Amino acid sequence: MKGREARMAIRCIRVLAGVVTLILMSVSAVHADAMQGTIDGEQRTWHILERQGQSSASFSEIGPDAVSFTVQGHRAERFETQGALSINFMLMNGQPMGGAEVAYFPGRRMFPHYNTNDAPGLELDEIVIDGDRARVSGRFRGEFVHVESMTAGEDPDNTIPVDVHFDVTALRQ
Repeated sequence: MKGREARMAIRCIRVLAGVVTLILMSVSAVHADAMQGTIDGEQRTWHILERQGQSSASFSEIGPDAVSFTVQGHRAERFETQGALSINFMLMNGQPMGGAEVAYFPGRRMFPHYNTNDAPGLELDEIVIDGDRARVSGRFRGEFVHVESMTAGEDPDNTIPVDVHFDVTALRQ
């Protein structure tokens, strides 16, 4: 695989892992927190789902001083792919490492979707880890690029702006 294709495959695997976790949680999840913002100028709210000790906002320590966060929101207070928004980022020694990977799924399936391709635009206001919970607040501002399929790649001529605020409680995975 070429470098670009490998990066695309890794991003897709990360997003799929989050979706699989949520499928296992149950369709009747309970509302915990929310994200708010705009996609293509349209105001939206996404709900963080929590059930049986699992959450669509999670974090995990992946090495010494390295923590990975996933904040995945849904347009309704139940799991569904359509309208879902996922923000993934990593901290190294308490500082963001690279850009955030943000994906938006306008349809019922994983493809087509929009993503940010590890773009800058993540502003973190606060991250406080306390045992198995972390309070995470911030904002992502940037531009989504359309991805038709895993093999087609990104379409730089098909973009939409995104501006999302989040203030959520993430659970340790």
